[in-house]
Amino acid sequence: MDQCGTPGCMVSVEMTDGPPPRVTRTSFAMGFLRAAAAAVFALVGMATTAAAQTPSPADQQCLACHGMPGLEKKLGDGETLPLQIAGDDFSKSVHAPLGCATCHSDVQPGQNHPPAENNIPSRRAFALERVQVWQTCHAQQAEQWTHSVHAALARDNNAIAPICTSCQHCTWLPNADLHLDVVSCPACHAPTAQRKVDLVLYNSATQSRIPEPVGVPAFQDGSSGGLDPRALLTLLGALNHPGTQGKTTLKGRLTVLNGPQAHELAPAAQAISDCKTCHQAGAAAFKTVTVSVAGARGVPIDVDANGNVLNSALSLQSVGGFYAIGGTRIGVLDILFLLAILGGIAVPIGHLMMKYAVRIYVARQRQARKQE
Repeated sequence: MDQCGTPGCMVSVEMTDGPPPRVTRTSFAMGFLRAAAAAVFALVGMATTAAAQTPSPADQQCLACHGMPGLEKKLGDGETLPLQIAGDDFSKSVHAPLGCATCHSDVQPGQNHPPAENNIPSRRAFALERVQVWQTCHAQQAEQWTHSVHAALARDNNAIAPICTSCQHCTWLPNADLHLDVVSCPACHAPTAQRKVDLVLYNSATQSRIPEPVGVPAFQDGSSGGLDPRALLTLLGALNHPGTQGKTTLKGRLTVLNGPQAHELAPAAQAISDCKTCHQAGAAAFKTVTVSVAGARGVPIDVDANGNVLNSALSLQSVGGFYAIGGTRIGVLDILFLLAILGGIAVPIGHLMMKYAVRIYVARQRQARKQE
């Protein structure tokens, strides 16, 4: 769902008189260094992710049963509801620090659980009931869903209208929340459509698209190849001149070429599920790139961009919000990522080697004193 689907999401950008600021070598160098440093810290964090969290005693009590393979429950309409929760997967998930009881506060093992009778009529009814719990933590996503066509169908009691807790992406898609944020539904569910990367000019203060900038020639680039990496860098510099409210940045999103293609939805079984479709060098999904702003009534205005904006070192600051491993090939980030991995490995190994060397030194010193 788009972040800017209504007129209310548009904001104004006031431009000062005179030509847009020029991006000098010094300003570029400083921006490049800041972006590189941010990338290093981010990638080091990725490379040195903490180990899985040990479940609490209460959670271990839950997993003692729910960790059993094949555990399921027969429902009132004859369907079955899978109840197995793999302990290893749970301990590595974002829900592990919260614990089972945070979402299942109504469950009291040994008292009302397991229930004496089957009180779940169907999987659909169970999913609808869990939406009320899910939205307590995912308020922003719940608000977006409330205004979607899916929610309208659900309110009309459509039995197959997608609801938040019936989404199965988390069962197979790595980092599902991130994918759902930066990949539109038709990008996968309209397999015959032409895909593109839309880099949305986004205001950090208002959390919305900016309108078409006035007095910034760089936005309407006249070259046949569209905005190139340097032109995009110049554009961001012009929009972020001193005195501007909030910072204009780019929020990337993988989507389809146009509205009609967005409606060419195929059955779920035909949706794209091969990671290599996007995460490989030369992926077709990254050949077409646009930069967009909010037009009248929130309808996006697209400007063609050169595909190199996703691959150039000049784009480090520009595409920080959209970097697809394998697909977006920025050599500098690849090198930084490799260095982060090596650094993450070298630190603990170096620490162990130093500890081992100190022990040997201390042992030899003790042995020498005994011989004296």
